[in-house]
Amino acid sequence: MARDFSSGPDAVDHPSTLVSNRRGSENEGDNPPVGTHEDAGGILRDISPANDITPELISVNPNLVLCVSGEPFYQCGASGGRRALSIPRHTPCKPPPVLITERKEVNVTIWSTNGHLNQILAVRCVLRNRTLCTNTGFFVSKGIVFDQTLQQPVSPSLCRQVWVDKVYHGQRLIRLQPGVWVTNNLLQAKFEWCCKDVCQPTQNFVLETEPELLVTPAEEIDPVAPGSDPINPKLQYLYDKIMEQESRIFKAVWMELCHAAEKHLAMIWQLLKLDPTLGARALLQCNDIVASFAGQALMIWECSPVRPDH
Repeated sequence: MARDFSSGPDAVDHPSTLVSNRRGSENEGDNPPVGTHEDAGGILRDISPANDITPELISVNPNLVLCVSGEPFYQCGASGGRRALSIPRHTPCKPPPVLITERKEVNVTIWSTNGHLNQILAVRCVLRNRTLCTNTGFFVSKGIVFDQTLQQPVSPSLCRQVWVDKVYHGQRLIRLQPGVWVTNNLLQAKFEWCCKDVCQPTQNFVLETEPELLVTPAEEIDPVAPGSDPINPKLQYLYDKIMEQESRIFKAVWMELCHAAEKHLAMIWQLLKLDPTLGARALLQCNDIVASFAGQALMIWECSPVRPDH
């Protein structure tokens, strides 16, 4: 036998009701709801159509079938257990930080394999000074007693000018071999009679050109392990752009979800104002609770199932 616990001492402090989870709220007025019947003892029984319930009883007469619903009723608020719930009014939608696209200067290291080195045409200029001394002996022996060649540097501006004009101090340079130009001043050895050194100087302008590798000075190159694999600047640039795009997409999705949560919260508050129990059940996704406001807090009472025995 199911008893109605809606009256008694507990009904003063708690919203104690006897409800069915099919209905979800108290009956209003004196008339029993559709699909129920109130017997002589005041007990409310569910007599919904047989296709909506699971028959538990009982065929006494082939022409008379009495059924009760297999779904339980709920006794709410009699246990005294309750909890307070604070529900926010608004959901702040503050977007997460996004990478700001701006022009900035960064230091990058560019690495190149040996097969793709940059080459330029290098020009080198030098003044070659040679001194040659000869001697003739008493018995008419001849020989070279001194031969010295010194290199004298040339200023970059003079070297560039000679490279363009192929002329040095009015003397045209001739091509001695591929990549080499000289003034071609020849040195003729002279010998005097007996026991006197004869010295003769000569000077030639030498210009050489050859391909040179365009590399960074050695003091600016960091040591790198043979097996290292530094990030290519192009890949780094591509990575930065992809991350910026992903951040913008994440921000858009995040804001869309946040606005949906705001609309959902506004609907919950409309239900709470209309019926606190209905709003609490929609918020907490359960039907075995009842609720009422106590100031700004929403008080929640849990319900315990009660099955009818006949």
